[in-house]
Amino acid sequence: MARDRRDLSRIFREKLGIKHVYYQSPAPNMLQYPCIIYELDKRDTYHADDRVYRDMNRFTVTLIGREVDNDDLYDKMLEIPYCQSERRFINDGLYHDVFNLYY
Repeated sequence: MARDRRDLSRIFREKLGIKHVYYQSPAPNMLQYPCIIYELDKRDTYHADDRVYRDMNRFTVTLIGREVDNDDLYDKMLEIPYCQSERRFINDGLYHDVFNLYY
């Protein structure tokens, strides 16, 4: 079954060393950088023999920072199992790395 998203917050804090982890986005003026904002994108449920045999949540995870070179955090993010890079963009002078993560 799908795991608890609070465990995912703990993984971000411990593995990446980021203090500011938000589930869903708060008001922009409340954000502190670098930060991670993540939200549930969809839930994949697979069946066999009339039973659920795999149930995983897919989260969209956005790593936001003021520095152009977030390569260390980017690489650590990709070390998390079932994580893949989706895209990069700049908005309001902030650098965003977006990932899809099955958890």
